[in-house]
Amino acid sequence: MADIFKYLLKSFVLLRDLIGYLIPGLVFFALLAPEKAWALTNADPGWTVLAAILLASYATAQLLAALGYALLRWSPKKSSGKKEELTQDEKGRAEAAERAAEIAHLKETYYYSTYYPDIFIETSRQDTVHLMRIATSMALVLAGLAQLFLIAIAFAQNQQAVDLLSVLFWIVCVAAGVFLFVHIRRDDPHHRLTAAGALEAARLAEKLGRKPAE
Repeated sequence: MADIFKYLLKSFVLLRDLIGYLIPGLVFFALLAPEKAWALTNADPGWTVLAAILLASYATAQLLAALGYALLRWSPKKSSGKKEELTQDEKGRAEAAERAAEIAHLKETYYYSTYYPDIFIETSRQDTVHLMRIATSMALVLAGLAQLFLIAIAFAQNQQAVDLLSVLFWIVCVAAGVFLFVHIRRDDPHHRLTAAGALEAARLAEKLGRKPAE
């Protein structure tokens, strides 16, 4: 039974790469160059071209996820006249203490995830889905904005008639990406609570004397 849970945990690590990164990268390239993407589906590009597309999609999704996480964790700083500003030394100590607490939390999480892998299956699944949603939201927004920019450039240079249906489609694409990101931002506290709950469950299992996975 323990081997099954270990296999599932390792599978989620693999799925994190395949689903969390590869799918958003492919979505980004498919939206950025829809004609070429459609042509590839009706042709035999060969293993070399296919491998290059997959690697490029994977690498691009890394950037999309990094941008999404940066925006997710960014929040405007609210200044308050009542609070006194910390000195540089106090800020350094506070940041060091916060970093030490984060490292201790990660160390404990990694320890218990190998000690009781079955408890962390849901957390691993949510991590993968969370990553995929963040990268996909960035792919929708950036690809949609890029297509709208190209349409505007073509209209300005050639005075071509604008295809309103295409414009509407890309606006919906951007709106869908923004909606998905806002939903992720609102759901992020629940995601963190799930991870914290799994850690507490592992602590309780150890306290009750449950045997670890062998």
